[in-house]
Amino acid sequence: MPTRPSATSPDRDSWCWIRSPGAVRPRSKRSRWVEVRLVWTSANLPLLAKLKTSRVSPRAARVLNTWAEDTVRNIRYHDAISDANQPSPETARNLTGPARRAIRKLIGVALSSIPNDDDPTVERVARGAILNAAQWAIDGRRQVARAVAFRERLHTVIHTMLEDLASLWEKAETPGAHESHLVTSDAVNIGSVRPFANGSRADLVVTSPPYPGVHVLYHRWQTGGGKETPAPFWIAAANDGRGESYYTMGGRQSRNYFKLLGERMSAVRRVMRGGATLVQVVGFSDPDVQLGLYLETLRTAGFIEAPLPEAGRIWREVPRRRWHASQRSTAPAAREVVLVHLAR
Repeated sequence: MPTRPSATSPDRDSWCWIRSPGAVRPRSKRSRWVEVRLVWTSANLPLLAKLKTSRVSPRAARVLNTWAEDTVRNIRYHDAISDANQPSPETARNLTGPARRAIRKLIGVALSSIPNDDDPTVERVARGAILNAAQWAIDGRRQVARAVAFRERLHTVIHTMLEDLASLWEKAETPGAHESHLVTSDAVNIGSVRPFANGSRADLVVTSPPYPGVHVLYHRWQTGGGKETPAPFWIAAANDGRGESYYTMGGRQSRNYFKLLGERMSAVRRVMRGGATLVQVVGFSDPDVQLGLYLETLRTAGFIEAPLPEAGRIWREVPRRRWHASQRSTAPAAREVVLVHLAR
């Protein structure tokens, strides 16, 4: 996909469905497999959902490349921040101390330097690149990155995003490629949008929904030992206004989690063919209790677990954990399980 940060959206139950061209080889000439990639979007911003499928014109790409080479590499702490790009006290929360203030100032300078262009894609890509570099510099770090490292990261990300977006569109427009769809919708309503409203059904759904009872911040970054900051909303010029439970179907309290999960998985089942495969990666705060509830919710929604391999279910260590979480690496939430189900 075009960018390295997680896709984000303002809607709690937004799912991105991507019908990927040529992703799975057909079983026969008459039976075409269709991969439907389902992503429970992880946070705050329509910016990135739009960015990841943006078509960047050659002229806009030149503007952004020039910005990267002539401006981004030369931004400095003492440069001015425009009034429109000043963070509010709320969005700057916990970005204090000399190192964090320096990165905060540099982010504001970078935002103020975005080219003023009639093509909205220019600002969209620029803000997405700054969001990526800022998250890398701040989120989950013991110490924030230095200014020179932030500048280099931002410079690299701009070029990478432009290359990846160009590659995405080149592949999507390859002659003979299957039609592709990207839809952002509450999963409950997914059957009413294309391609499913037209009668298409999925052979494969891949997802990783929120983990029940596990504290994961989809709408905040963490810095300085776990202190929360809503800085992503400042960078994306988006409103916040939602709490943790809005994004995780209940937050650390999982009382409503399985009800909401059941509603959405039932809707997912309705857009899948009989015998289609559902693959999930899920983590639990209390696996002994929650795994059974999760499996029962899926059975009620119309799924049966695929026959297990001789070695049993596949478990793995959670990758790329924040440093403060890794200090508790024996906690149940430090491990995830891969679940494979079939639509009945």
